[in-house]
Amino acid sequence: MRRSVCGLTASLICSTSFLVAPASAQTVAETEAPGSGDIVVTARRRDETIQQVPVAVTALSNKDLIARGTTNISDLAGVAPNLSIGSGARGAGIATVSLRGQENTGTGLANDPAVGIYFDEVYLGRSAGNLAISMQDMSSVQVLRGPQGTLFGRNNTGGAILLTPNRPDLETFGGSARLSYGSYDRLDLQGVLNVPIVADKLGIRASYMRVRRDGFGRNVFTGFDGYNNLKSDGGRVSVRWTPSDAVTMDLTYDQSQVRSVGAVTAPAGLTAASQDLAASLRFYELSSNLFGIGAVPRNDVDSRGYTFRTAVDITSETALKVIVGRRFVKTRLDSDSDASPANFNDIRQYMHASQWTAEVQLSGKTLQDVTPWFNSLTYTGGGFYFTETGLDGSVSRTPVVLGPTGRNFQLYITNSSAAAYLQLEAQAFDKLFLTVGGRYTRDKRSLSLRSLNDNACLLRVLPVGTDPSVCFQSGDAKFGYWSYSAGARYEFSRDLNVYLKYDKGQRAGGLASAPLTIETFKPETVRSLELGAKLDLFDNLLRLNVAAFTSKIDDLQRGTVLIDPVTRSPYSATFNVAKGTVRGVEVEAALRPMRGLELSGSLGYLDAYYNQYNDTRPTAPATVVNGEITIPAVVNGGDVSYLKFPNTPAWTYSLSGSYTADLSASTSLTVRADYMHKSFTYFEVSNIPRLSQKPYGLLNARIQLDLKDIFGSKQLYVAAFARNLTNTHYNVTGFNVAGGTYWRSDNPRTFGGEIGAEF
Repeated sequence: MRRSVCGLTASLICSTSFLVAPASAQTVAETEAPGSGDIVVTARRRDETIQQVPVAVTALSNKDLIARGTTNISDLAGVAPNLSIGSGARGAGIATVSLRGQENTGTGLANDPAVGIYFDEVYLGRSAGNLAISMQDMSSVQVLRGPQGTLFGRNNTGGAILLTPNRPDLETFGGSARLSYGSYDRLDLQGVLNVPIVADKLGIRASYMRVRRDGFGRNVFTGFDGYNNLKSDGGRVSVRWTPSDAVTMDLTYDQSQVRSVGAVTAPAGLTAASQDLAASLRFYELSSNLFGIGAVPRNDVDSRGYTFRTAVDITSETALKVIVGRRFVKTRLDSDSDASPANFNDIRQYMHASQWTAEVQLSGKTLQDVTPWFNSLTYTGGGFYFTETGLDGSVSRTPVVLGPTGRNFQLYITNSSAAAYLQLEAQAFDKLFLTVGGRYTRDKRSLSLRSLNDNACLLRVLPVGTDPSVCFQSGDAKFGYWSYSAGARYEFSRDLNVYLKYDKGQRAGGLASAPLTIETFKPETVRSLELGAKLDLFDNLLRLNVAAFTSKIDDLQRGTVLIDPVTRSPYSATFNVAKGTVRGVEVEAALRPMRGLELSGSLGYLDAYYNQYNDTRPTAPATVVNGEITIPAVVNGGDVSYLKFPNTPAWTYSLSGSYTADLSASTSLTVRADYMHKSFTYFEVSNIPRLSQKPYGLLNARIQLDLKDIFGSKQLYVAAFARNLTNTHYNVTGFNVAGGTYWRSDNPRTFGGEIGAEF
């Protein structure tokens, strides 16, 4: 029997891996056994109950996403221990994700993320555009923590986030609609329509989400007050065809578009002048003179993609799956790099990229009950291919003292990756499960670099006066490596599972895009040992999941701003900084002490440090303003292992509670609150003191009235909500661009109301 325990106001119990709404067998299916509320996840590319899978995983249902007000990936920040999500220096459409101390290094086409994001089982190779993916009509979201180097696409040294949309229902016509209105004239419209075309054979499902919000940031120099506004549209169409009981085909098309003025980016205080400017600005204020004419910046993101999935049940115990994906992303960001009226350096960054992915996977179970002590052998294996091409460029204006105006920098990239993998799990004595898996990956990276200044070629490897049309330098790199996993799980009882696993994963190496040359950086290797326990206690009133881990990192990749020794101009590059260690503990708990009351929480602790870190930046003195160090000194080749990992708070925790009261047989009222907290965080690799965020917490609240079978709808609800109820002022990121340091602030307190219906 299936049931939805979460309801339209699903408590954080769902988000702490307790309950997930019903979905297809390929995604997350909620099933119920006597006395349990288990769910099925795909953390190992096959259906398993969440309390039995030996992986630290957090799962969220679609109804929980609605209750949380989730519209894009950044809204997932804080739902899982040791997870941070924000936007980077290149705009609100580009996700910077940190999980267990592993973060995205750089957000351009030359850098791969450490936390893989998968949409409809298709790996998203770029951080660009990820925040633009619309989260409407999702079946589930799963957050897998720790290296996932064997079964998933690539580069998952920190973990993976799986986004799975709802599939067409081939039997029932229906849909849903939602409308919300809130602070800053925010208006959200969402709609879903499901239409069976041929009963049990062919169906189509379409969804759409539209968001409009006025800005809350003000430019005191121009008087424009529309910063942090938002205009986004996202749609999806899915078709499911089942030509036979053994074959299922799914075709999905999705498209998202974001048009924004951009976030409030204010100077953190690099020089005496910028420090004075920063001190004169209030939160959500900036003083910018973009392109010297007070222009309004643009922050545009377009993302679209196609996915074709075919699942074939060869036998009752053997299944074949083929997944083909095609994705496109385009971004544009205008920024005043000095964030001041001085017009020091203004940049327009742009990116166009496209990718193909293809995967063939065979899974099944064999050798069942061959001996009294050997129960079965489960296998999952296949091949994976990824290729992408793209252009990553910028146009900037700088003052005459730094050279002629009009610098033009372009990267043309071609990346490909091919892999084969196999994972086996043997069950013995009914209680013991032994797992071993391996994956071999072959990466190829190609890059062509073009750097011009006022139509003059700047590439050091070419003669002075080189024709701009042939001002290109090219480089290639190839890497081959093994990833593997091994582990054991012992099922003491249905209510107690303990596991121990060892994983080795890699993040691809590549070519660093220094403006005047091309440099190679090696793959990053993570070796992780994890001990975990999953418990259901007191007749399933309390669920407690605990994991402790230690990870050793070799050839750790870091991106930072360097100064070219010839031109003295700043640029960003990625390089290997030797070794690091991350140790941590994660706890997730959910409690139902009485009917209608659900309490839950999570706790994450990280101890992340460098074992060895030799700084490759050219020697430079510390920058001191009014006796305060704003940028630490740099000694070329010096030991800086004392630095802290960026975007890695030592503590993260969340608390949640909801209470549902049945007012009548068809009416119920739910009150819900969610709180998340992060400890002190450095935003930048070099630990610039001003680019940090002090500890902060965010409180969200929601009250909802549910009505069943009214006005012809299956369910109608009316809700009121508040986000950042305490109006906490905090920055979502800090970065160093063109020699300046800047903060980017996030949303203030907002209120709103919502009405929704299912039919």
